[in-house]
Amino acid sequence: MIEVRCIEGRWAPMVICDICNSPIDRRKPGWQHEGLALWVMDDSTESGSPLHVHKGLCDRKADTRDALMGSEELGVHLFHLFYNAGYSVKDVPHLKELSDMLQEIG
Repeated sequence: MIEVRCIEGRWAPMVICDICNSPIDRRKPGWQHEGLALWVMDDSTESGSPLHVHKGLCDRKADTRDALMGSEELGVHLFHLFYNAGYSVKDVPHLKELSDMLQEIG
């Protein structure tokens, strides 16, 4: 899920694991901080809401063998959202400056 949380007095949008309710933050060491987007597909639906989960224990807890699951790396999933909303890198003219600022504040 996506939430806005207050971190050290600053409000920040974050991807939160739907299983353990902790932020997914690949800047932390270890593969278990990487994320996946998972979704269940069946013949009766053409849409659904993805789960955002940590790799490993959380994605195994979300796994349901009775349904076909799709998945993609979280970074790819977020890029697809950006693209499917009609955006491109050109639409963020100060992308490097924004990235630098966000790295400074953590």
